[in-house]
Amino acid sequence: MSILIPKNLCPQCHQTRVFEGYYKMKKNCTACGLIYEREQGYNIGGVIIHYLLAAPLGLLTIVSLIFALEMSFPYALGICVVQIAVTHPFFYKYSALVWMNIHQAIINNGYEGKR
Repeated sequence: MSILIPKNLCPQCHQTRVFEGYYKMKKNCTACGLIYEREQGYNIGGVIIHYLLAAPLGLLTIVSLIFALEMSFPYALGICVVQIAVTHPFFYKYSALVWMNIHQAIINNGYEGKR
């Protein structure tokens, strides 16, 4: 799974790319037919992963600017907002890929649907 994420490959067949650019996700895989957004709100898991990656980075930025460079909080917060805006495309794409691979691993291991 970890090798597939940087390569932007389908989590099921590992043949085609999931994203055509940074933001344009294909509707389905042309090789195996896997639908990438299975239902409304499917990528909420990707949003949670995005937050888990971006929030600690922003917090680390603010704390290091305040304590290491003795910068005031409003300036440190402004720099943090710019940093999040710049890193958002990277985090968006890869957090969606991480979520799809986690979900596909759960399906392949037979956990979905078992109660």
